[in-house]
Amino acid sequence: MAWQHAEGERQALRGRTAGGVVLRDEPEPGDLSRGLLVADLLAIAVSPEHQRRGVGRTLLEFAVDVATEASRQAPVREIRLTVAETNRPALALFKNSGFEILDPHHGAYDGGQRALRMRRRISTGASESDTRPIRRGS
Repeated sequence: MAWQHAEGERQALRGRTAGGVVLRDEPEPGDLSRGLLVADLLAIAVSPEHQRRGVGRTLLEFAVDVATEASRQAPVREIRLTVAETNRPALALFKNSGFEILDPHHGAYDGGQRALRMRRRISTGASESDTRPIRRGS
């Protein structure tokens, strides 16, 4: 799929990179049996000098837009991400952007912080029971 390794849009402010996003399609064990894909937001980063200026929200909106566009061509029904429970600004951003906690005990980061798995459903207009098979390639 064209979006499989979408290394996202970067915002350039005054010639500097403000942040970036990495999104990929990934079947998760429970979804694979139904032939569904999950858009997995692997990373969203904003340089310190650009934090608290809406850059993170813009990057998140970009990731959701990419996943929504992909859902028109593949069985992608959710965008998911993992965030440290102690990362309060990111957690607030994700909750305010429609994400909900899917798994409050998804593991732990190297620093010992609890990892929270979050999801946001993608509205595709297709039936939730749509189980078109996963197609790889192209």
